[in-house]
Amino acid sequence: MKISTTTQAAARKAKREQMTLYDEAVWFRSLGFTSLDLDLMSPIRCIRKPGWESFADEALKADIPFTTAHLPFDYPPKYDIKNRERFMLRTYHALDVCKRLGVKWAVIHPHTKATEDYDEENEFKNTVEFLEPFMEYAAITGVGLAVENMLGPKDVEPGHRFCSTADEVIRVADHFSSGICWDTGHANISGIDQPKAIMMIGKRLKTLHINDNFGTDDLHIAPYTGLISWSGFLKALKDNNYSGDLNFEVNIKNMPFPLLETYLKHLSETGRFMITEGELQ
Repeated sequence: MKISTTTQAAARKAKREQMTLYDEAVWFRSLGFTSLDLDLMSPIRCIRKPGWESFADEALKADIPFTTAHLPFDYPPKYDIKNRERFMLRTYHALDVCKRLGVKWAVIHPHTKATEDYDEENEFKNTVEFLEPFMEYAAITGVGLAVENMLGPKDVEPGHRFCSTADEVIRVADHFSSGICWDTGHANISGIDQPKAIMMIGKRLKTLHINDNFGTDDLHIAPYTGLISWSGFLKALKDNNYSGDLNFEVNIKNMPFPLLETYLKHLSETGRFMITEGELQ
């Protein structure tokens, strides 16, 4: 099993040192990671500019695969037609980048919100309507889409949020014959029995967003620093014959720069520990 992390972790270093995507990939490999999750939310200079194909091709020479990616999720409101069109074009371009880099699974949010007057059928309809053009374009590129489970309502939010439970994400994934990305932090806040959810999802599980929290805020901290019970989760991955990457989505934007490499090395070492502890292949 490969150990992966989001390339967003290199954002500050890349900006300071004018790194290319190739430079970032080599850097992550030196820190113990064996695969990468391409962050397509952050402005990646060499990807957004004309001639991005050559920069992508160069990154492939770093000898570390870009197995997964995260598509944009800064959705404009429906009524903002101009920015909505820009968002769609940016997402289509992100899928083109994924194709160029050989990404197997790109993660997409179902664009749902907590609603007080919750109507599952209406939420399902709206979700399908939102995802459909991206699913169609992904099929053209040959990149698989994995729908991510969403964060359930916080104490200050009303009602329920569609796709915050395993059965709801499964319903959407099955409609499109797509995959699923499981975010452990979202599930913890939503009060989900995660081992049970992993077994329900089964072979639909294509990638993970591994992170921890204390059950209230979406902190995206490293495993074993919050309240998630990782032994049961790892056992479920093994029982489910999960074959994707052990992919970390940990927030390090406030990490002091001199500690960045040490922390990321700790994260890759945590991945190796989890693979051994869970007897994962």
